[in-house]
Amino acid sequence: MSYDRTAVVTGRYLIAFVKSTGQVSEVFEQRTRSLFEDELGQLDPEAWYSLETVAELYEGVRDDVGPRTMRQGGVATGEALPFDTDTNIAAATDQLNEEHKRSFRESTEEHPAGRYLYESTGDRSARVGVSEAYPFPESFVEGVFEAFIRRHGPVDASPNLQSTTAGPEERFVWTVRY
Repeated sequence: MSYDRTAVVTGRYLIAFVKSTGQVSEVFEQRTRSLFEDELGQLDPEAWYSLETVAELYEGVRDDVGPRTMRQGGVATGEALPFDTDTNIAAATDQLNEEHKRSFRESTEEHPAGRYLYESTGDRSARVGVSEAYPFPESFVEGVFEAFIRRHGPVDASPNLQSTTAGPEERFVWTVRY
């Protein structure tokens, strides 16, 4: 199953992403804002936008700036998430999924834009990824997990993500040691 193409996403989600790109560089933020506003007009935090269009815009940003810069945008997004830093990775992933779910509506699907996945595989290792319905680029979500593990893992966490084969209901998956 892919994401629900009839769903809409809150403008707050888009504005947060655009602002996070500014943490990477001013040029990245300007290019991202320009791409989004050329297609959607001035972004409004109270407006709702077509998920299909937004997913295409994320891909366009990745194509424009490259996967490495897009990953850095994911890192900046993961660092900016408003979750308590005392929360462990599993609990923070649950919070992330609830926030992600609230960012979409006009769908019959429980998770119209997929879910973030976390499975502990040892004391300082895990399998992380996103479900098949997740619509945004691989490099972006890799950055989100990198920041997320650094922020919610052990104090000295230094995540090393290695891409691995996704299962039947997964889109992107990594094994990670931290």
